[in-house]
Amino acid sequence: MAIEDALIELYTERDVYSNAPENVKLHENCPDRLACWGDIESIKAHGCDWNKIQKPYIGKQYQKELLAIGLNLNEYGGWQSLDELFLGKGENLGILKYLQDGWRKISFAIEGYTGTFIYHRLAVYCSIILNFPSGHPGPAVDGNAQIDIYDNSEKLSEVMHRIAFLEAVKCSPWWYKSVASCQLCLPS
Repeated sequence: MAIEDALIELYTERDVYSNAPENVKLHENCPDRLACWGDIESIKAHGCDWNKIQKPYIGKQYQKELLAIGLNLNEYGGWQSLDELFLGKGENLGILKYLQDGWRKISFAIEGYTGTFIYHRLAVYCSIILNFPSGHPGPAVDGNAQIDIYDNSEKLSEVMHRIAFLEAVKCSPWWYKSVASCQLCLPS
């Protein structure tokens, strides 16, 4: 079973997915929302229409080798949000394009946002993991081609096509609460 299909099955069982996933809000539908976050009214008042299940980003060359799991998109979400994050939409060029253009600290053209290094570092680590022979020590080097990949924008962009990326499920829309454990993905 494909990752996306398995997640849809799990999300459907937990009542946080429907045929129109953009209409299902986690803070309203997560079966454990009250136990995890308590004051649901203050969450609703925050204005969190984006607080929804996301389908994973699956690179076009993904061979079930490497899955990366993030913890918090910080007030960004929706069924297509991870594809939009990696592939781009509107003014957001997408992580693949930013990496290809040599960006290390990506701000997604959001005014006032200082940016994040996480996607550059993710690409570096993924490149190392996917290209190193088992147990090979060394710096950020592609073990097959013996080149330093830290500043190799072509390699960093390419490796993101070989991974899958999804977010940990959390029904809170606030970054500071996302570190608590939500029971959604745990077996009953």
